[in-house]
Amino acid sequence: MNIYDQSTQCSSSNFNKYELKQTIQQKEICFSLIFNSQNSMMISGCGENIKLWKIINGLIQNDPHILYGHTKLVTCLIYTNDDRCFISGSDDGDIRLWKKVQPNQWQSTTLTVHHQGVIGVLFNKSDQQIISFGKDPSIHIIKFGQQNIFQIKQTLNKHQSILNCLCMNESESILASSDYQKIIMIWVKDNNAQWQFKQIVNQSTNDYFCRMVFINNYLICQQWSKPISQVFIEVNGQFIQRPDLQIQLSEQNQDDEDLFPTIYNKKKGILIQKHGQFVYILKQLNNCQFRQVCPPINCIDQYNYGNLNKDGNNLIIWNYKTMEFRNYDLSLF
Repeated sequence: MNIYDQSTQCSSSNFNKYELKQTIQQKEICFSLIFNSQNSMMISGCGENIKLWKIINGLIQNDPHILYGHTKLVTCLIYTNDDRCFISGSDDGDIRLWKKVQPNQWQSTTLTVHHQGVIGVLFNKSDQQIISFGKDPSIHIIKFGQQNIFQIKQTLNKHQSILNCLCMNESESILASSDYQKIIMIWVKDNNAQWQFKQIVNQSTNDYFCRMVFINNYLICQQWSKPISQVFIEVNGQFIQRPDLQIQLSEQNQDDEDLFPTIYNKKKGILIQKHGQFVYILKQLNNCQFRQVCPPINCIDQYNYGNLNKDGNNLIIWNYKTMEFRNYDLSLF
């Protein structure tokens, strides 16, 4: 199903709009950023350091607090279920758990898990698990408990090549992973909080999937070489491809990068999807039908990273060409 069946010339009377409300210079590479639950703090990986930015009335305050510890590029960030704790991963191979101990003082605990570098992390709140993948074929399930002690509890080794994406469903019971052999795998959590391999998903595209997200029992996977998101639906415990539901984006752009997550905001019913240099804002019509409601944001080239705050009103994108954060107001959606 082509969700963009309107003209790409979006008229102001028929389409919601975004507004660029702020720019802030940021010269170090930023390929990770997150927001706390109150939308009062943005944390970004800036080169090998981590910057904590206050947000007031939707505007980033340009006097960040800087955390040091990683020795190479910070590649991923995620909050735990406590705004006083977050997790970082880096090209140095380390995962760090940061805990706030004083108003401007943070302490970190370190575990080396992917010696060639960490690509991404998830956090399983119900079981206090960190789920990591890196520049190797392994997925690590890491438990941390009292005194923030890390322990690798399980390693999933079924992939034969480096992973490029990992996502978890809302109930934290299903994982989907994709790799550079163009394979998507599904994993399910058993009653002992152990992850078990479920299936290899059959797909007809012969393409890489560089970002994925679960929406209810649907899995949306963005292709690498084409501006198309494939949709897979769970039927009788197996995920099957639904070509009739595929999401066709408006711009024909060939180059992409494993940057920028697919973002779904359930409250506002919007999906943020990147392909190449463009970032698309899609409005949910029903369970797995979306409509592109405005022209995409043109980031000039594919090396950009962004995230949406918790209320869905602010989309922050770090732009490689301009070396700056761009703060977009989405409150009209």
